[in-house]
Amino acid sequence: MYGQDAEKKPLQFTIHWKGGTHTQIEIERPRPATEMATSMEALDIIRRMAVRSGDDQIASVLNRLGYSTGKEKRWNQIRVATARRNHSIPGQKRAAPDRERISLSEAARLTGVSHHTIERLVEAGLLKREQAAPRAPWEIRRADLDREPVRSIIKRLLRTGKLVFQGDCAEGQSTLFNEN
Repeated sequence: MYGQDAEKKPLQFTIHWKGGTHTQIEIERPRPATEMATSMEALDIIRRMAVRSGDDQIASVLNRLGYSTGKEKRWNQIRVATARRNHSIPGQKRAAPDRERISLSEAARLTGVSHHTIERLVEAGLLKREQAAPRAPWEIRRADLDREPVRSIIKRLLRTGKLVFQGDCAEGQSTLFNEN
């Protein structure tokens, strides 16, 4: 019996035990390889992120976006590495250091301000952020932190405790730091 009907029928086996007993078992047929392929969307995210991100970071983003492997499993570092190898996608196990781009956390640490301040600078259009994929970590160009007006705004914030985006008008803003 061949054809599409045969592909849907479960597999039936009979186990002949040494003592003469027989056991019938029935299992679902394995899915064809074409049904178990990694989605093109997931592979695209892997390609874009593999340039700078490690396999563990890529797996985290894929899981947050709701993608699963071709076998309906959650992504992990090993599965991302396997997908990269199977699809000839260059990359690395751990994130490659990048002297030009830094994370949101690193930008906050380097400037001595909070994550929230960096986010506000981005929202105001004064600082540009990039993402390889939705829900991937933000990347900020290190050089953008030293450009005007970002440098002046951060300098004023650290001096006065007030975040001012234009001019010298800090009236009505609460102080962010307590004076000693």
